[in-house]
Amino acid sequence: MAHVLYLQHAPEWTESRLADILRAQGHTVEFRCPPAGDPLPARADEVDALIIGGNTVNTHEADRRPDVAAELRLAASALETDTPYLGICFGAQALAEAVGCGNAGRPDGIAEFGFYPIVPTEAGRDLFAGLDHVFQSHYAACLTTPPGSVLLASSEHFEVQAFRLGARAYGLQFHPDARDDMIPGWYEGNTYLHGRPGVHLLDRQIADAARYESSIHEWCERFLAHWLSPD
Repeated sequence: MAHVLYLQHAPEWTESRLADILRAQGHTVEFRCPPAGDPLPARADEVDALIIGGNTVNTHEADRRPDVAAELRLAASALETDTPYLGICFGAQALAEAVGCGNAGRPDGIAEFGFYPIVPTEAGRDLFAGLDHVFQSHYAACLTTPPGSVLLASSEHFEVQAFRLGARAYGLQFHPDARDDMIPGWYEGNTYLHGRPGVHLLDRQIADAARYESSIHEWCERFLAHWLSPD
């Protein structure tokens, strides 16, 4: 069983569907918060597996944020050491930065905040079977497929919703970590997305959370077992 280091970006962010499932599957999960000064390993292979979650800042802030710069180096080392890596939103963008792919908002300002359909590519069809809507909370994303990666899923407004680099490193722009009961708190905590074009209001988000909860949870169980499979 694996010891998974899970980087979150506020001390109070200790809830995650991914952590729930990993523990149920017999793994241990350790949360650390880089902005709060929690130490990071020098290299990803000092742990069995690494998750980097979402953030309220962008990877572009590495020049003035030592914590962000350290996370970018850690994501790059996951590729160098073939350590299982899962990047969610900011974590996906950190992985893309490791191969020279930046991220940005759309020129038209469209954001995704709510539940949106994703479409698997041919390469991602089996991995994403049974998952058609996911929770999103972002305005920036990789606007081009990271060099050397395999594109796994896209959405209408953001082409790069999921990709893989190497055999064990995945980037997901969407948020499978958000359970249905967490949606009101996410809405209150992400006011910077309110009013942007494309964003869904809270009532719709709550209704969609109930509608898609089962399919998202079942997909996460399958995906995490695949991610940490010794094969």
